[in-house]
Amino acid sequence: VEMLSHPFPRALDEDMAKIVKERIEAMGIKCYCNSRVEEITGDDMVRGAVINGEKYETDMVILSVGVRPNTELLKGKVEMDERGYIIVNERMQTSDPEVYAVGDCAMTPYGLIQLATIAAREGIVAGINAAGGDAVFTPPTGAFVSAIGNFEVACVGERSRISGRGHSTITPHSKNEIIVKVFIDENGNIKGAQAVGYMASKKIDIISALMRGGGKIWDVAFMEHAYCPLSSHLYDVLNIAADNAMRRIRIERYLV
Repeated sequence: VEMLSHPFPRALDEDMAKIVKERIEAMGIKCYCNSRVEEITGDDMVRGAVINGEKYETDMVILSVGVRPNTELLKGKVEMDERGYIIVNERMQTSDPEVYAVGDCAMTPYGLIQLATIAAREGIVAGINAAGGDAVFTPPTGAFVSAIGNFEVACVGERSRISGRGHSTITPHSKNEIIVKVFIDENGNIKGAQAVGYMASKKIDIISALMRGGGKIWDVAFMEHAYCPLSSHLYDVLNIAADNAMRRIRIERYLV
């Protein structure tokens, strides 16, 4: 049950989410979008749920509704925003330089990204600095993946509603189908990407690394990859997506 218009609303554009929804429903799982759970019924145990005024019987309800910071311990002692997130600098220091904060409760200079990979990096930076070292938390790309069996949903960076200047969706003819969408600006900077399908996270890992290194879309278009005639595509899905993205905003192809 999703209150917004499609699954993974924070990660995917609607066209990519449609593919995910179709895959989920092909597994026999019904998706209710633009809907909300109004009530969980039952006395001593769960008996059902009310969704948009209709009752559905069930013996289990799993809630995934986000988190709120539990930061009462430091209230009035360090600076927080209006929602209770602790504001930190690039060294993960709070307004009290002797106090560090990391993870889901920490609001970094780059915003709030509640991912385990980010929390781990923040913890390393805080630990080094607390021990007298000098480490800085660099801008994250926010790479994300979720799996439904061997079907993955992955994304990184900005979505089309933020950049929306160049993208491509392509489907190689393979039983292990994958669809990739990339976003760039008019200067060829990679703004983000989305991928759904088999091993989608591996494509997003590549885009994430290129984004951190300042790579351009032509770096993706001419990226080399290991090739075996018996099992590989001559052109990787990312090569084709990047080439199509450049064509759409008329970036001249060249090697750098």
